[in-house]
Amino acid sequence: MGSFSEAKKPFPFRRSCRHFMLIFIFVESALFSSVIPAHCADSINLNEIEVLRGLSPSIQSSSNIMFTGNESTLKFEADSRVFIFNKTMIWLNQPASKKDNDFAIAKYDADNLVTPLLLLHQKENMTNSNLTVILDPGHGGKDTGAIGPKKSYESRITLDIARRTKKILDSPQIKVKLTRKGDSSLSRAERSALARQTKAGLFISIHVNFSDNSNASGIETYIVAGPGFPSTAGNSSDNKNAAGNKFDCSNAQLAYCIHRQALDITGATDRGIRHARFDVLQDAPCPAILIECGFASNPADETNLLKKEYRQNVAKALATGIMMFLNPSQPVISPTNQPVTNRLTSSNTASITSCFTSCYTTGENSAR
Repeated sequence: MGSFSEAKKPFPFRRSCRHFMLIFIFVESALFSSVIPAHCADSINLNEIEVLRGLSPSIQSSSNIMFTGNESTLKFEADSRVFIFNKTMIWLNQPASKKDNDFAIAKYDADNLVTPLLLLHQKENMTNSNLTVILDPGHGGKDTGAIGPKKSYESRITLDIARRTKKILDSPQIKVKLTRKGDSSLSRAERSALARQTKAGLFISIHVNFSDNSNASGIETYIVAGPGFPSTAGNSSDNKNAAGNKFDCSNAQLAYCIHRQALDITGATDRGIRHARFDVLQDAPCPAILIECGFASNPADETNLLKKEYRQNVAKALATGIMMFLNPSQPVISPTNQPVTNRLTSSNTASITSCFTSCYTTGENSAR
């Protein structure tokens, strides 16, 4: 807008109207872009996604569509950020949409979530070369993290799980390093720096969850949110293209491998693979995930987390998931050479219609 002195120039009303119209158009455009439907330029119809064309689509209801193949099943719901891949809950960066009988998702999700998951078993094996895996036990030192009613300390539980995972996973082909070996303080920047210094191939951050809702329970796994999209637990978007976004496809595959194994081996409730801008994920120099192994605030979860048998199962799940990611063409065999028992039950199999009842935690914690 011009200054007050400019109002003395000829035709001030016409100029003001012109400025007003420009502002109105700008605001209208901004508002429209914030609610832009998924069928616009940055989205793609499901029937146009190449990897889905070999699967059989069937509309389950007015809002659901399922794709079924020999090895994979996917289910999408209109206006939902959740889709189900092989009975596993995964959050999209942007809700799916439906127009007439056409379902669509963000092209970013098609390229960085759906396609990598369906092509997981075609991924190159990585176990033939020396690889460094960083296990990051959350918190430590004065920062105890979550503390449950039975005095379960997140920093102690995560360290124990990391040590157990290292013991299972260490081999001539895989070198495992912990960001901290004891109850010591470590900044988030130092954790990411260690991964860069060691030229790590994978980064796994291990945590325990907490919620004001003591009924919230189960396991959730995080990957970095896509640029321009909100986090799972948030509404605001961030256009920053973080370093971790370079590995979005591998992030999705790694998260699925570990999350699925964690559900199968522990029998925990599936809270889904989610998106967040935790520092250790944003700054990761390699494929990275953050896993919440249960809720210290939930009586049943806390009881499990305090049991060494349960922590051993979590460690086995982490190690098995990592091996599944590194060598996806091989059958899922645990590092102890024992077949992994598939324990899919109603308690740990995702349901789109019910997933919103208690899925949100108290909010994203940037300290992760």
